[in-house]
Amino acid sequence: MSSNLGPEARSKYQEYLDASSLEVKINKLEEFISLVPKHKATEKIVAQNKSRLAKMKRELETQKQRE
Repeated sequence: MSSNLGPEARSKYQEYLDASSLEVKINKLEEFISLVPKHKATEKIVAQNKSRLAKMKRELETQKQRE
């Protein structure tokens, strides 16, 4: 079964991969998750990226606390 990711979602994921700053990566990953169709075939994709997003948000928070 395919995940049926649309071209918009694929382009947002590529933008996430190409981003250099943590803030931009978080923003692009949030946009990607919002564009992924929600069904059984995409559950793992969404779960992996949500955990990746949470990790990046924690990193950003620790960076801001250190400054």
